[in-house]
Amino acid sequence: YPIGTAKVEYGLTNNLAYYLEGTTNRATTLLIILNVNNPEEKGEGLVYLSKITQKTFQSLHLKMPSELSNSIRSGRVFKADQSDFITTFTLDQSKIETWKVLIKSK
Repeated sequence: YPIGTAKVEYGLTNNLAYYLEGTTNRATTLLIILNVNNPEEKGEGLVYLSKITQKTFQSLHLKMPSELSNSIRSGRVFKADQSDFITTFTLDQSKIETWKVLIKSK
């Protein structure tokens, strides 16, 4: 899902993507990715990622870890180990920043 305007060097907007992994009958891992192609609009992308993450937890009927939203909005890595699932928020740095929210069932 494109967010904002394209950065000339990369020709792409910041964008969000959803990935589901698992078996034929059950998703076990959900990954929400924010690719920051335009660093000038990174803050807007992180706010959008936070909102989408909150909606995802609501739709899954899971309790979102209390500090996750603040960590996303401030760009701070995060990890929480709940009874039924693990949540992480991490950064992969290359030419662009790739922020990842991972929700993985145990």
